Formats: sequence, C-alpha cells, structure tokens
Amino acid sequence: MVYILAYDDIAIVIGRGKKNRAKVMFDNEHHHTTHFKSLLVRLYHIYGDDKFNRFIIKCNNKEESQRIEKDLHKRLGGNTSDLPNKIRKCLFENITPGSYVELFLRLALLSSYDGLSDLRKWRKNNIIDTESWGIISGKLKIS
Repeated sequence: MVYILAYDDIAIVIGRGKKNRAKVMFDNEHHHTTHFKSLLVRLYHIYGDDKFNRFIIKCNNKEESQRIEKDLHKRLGGNTSDLPNKIRKCLFENITPGSYVELFLRLALLSSYDGLSDLRKWRKNNIIDTESWGIISGKLKIS
C-alpha cells in the first residue's frame, strides 16, 4: 500500500509498506510511531491548525507500490523534512540561539531515524541535562 498524510493540502508524508509504517499518519501529540517523519508530524499537530487529510492506496504488489510512491513524490513532494516557517518559528520561540537546546532540537529534526527516540536516548544517557530537557520536553510535549 501507499500512504499519504497531507497538511493543508500539501503532502508531508508519502510512503509505502506494511501497515506498521503507515501508522505515522495517525500520530499526534499523545502518540508517536517510530518513523523518521514522526517528529515532523508531531510538530504539525502541536503548532499547526489540524488541517490533515489521510489517504491510503491499496496496491497489488510491491512493484506497483514502488511505482505509485515514486510518481506521487514527483507530483506532490512529501519526501522532505522541511518545516514551514510558521511551525519552525513556534518551535524555536524563546530558545536562545546557539544554546544546547537549539542544538538538540536541530539535531533531532535532521535525524534519519526518529528524532523523538534520539532525544529520549540522549536524555537517558545524560547527554541532555535536566534544565535543557525541561525546555525540550515542553516544546515537544513529551515526557
């Protein structure tokens, strides 16, 4: 299958695969799927206006899903982790430029795995101090 999560009529996630991968389409501030786009989806939920549309295209086989996904990426995008300026501005509002908090948030946004999982792992391993974690967890609404 191919799945599409659009926000305000712009594709932010287009993917293919089994149902577990598609769960990212239903992420929100209370639940997240381990997916490289989960942080992006979370930020749209927290700082956006909740203008989501979800689509699933059933495919006959893997080859068909690959072909459809590739075509959709060409037509609609959805293959980037860029944030709209409005959401980026909200995320970094009241964050000191050059601070550790800014660094950790920027690193999490660039993660090729799952930025939320990275942040939690860094916190667990004492890379992120308690004060910074308080700010980050508040911005991302995580515990």
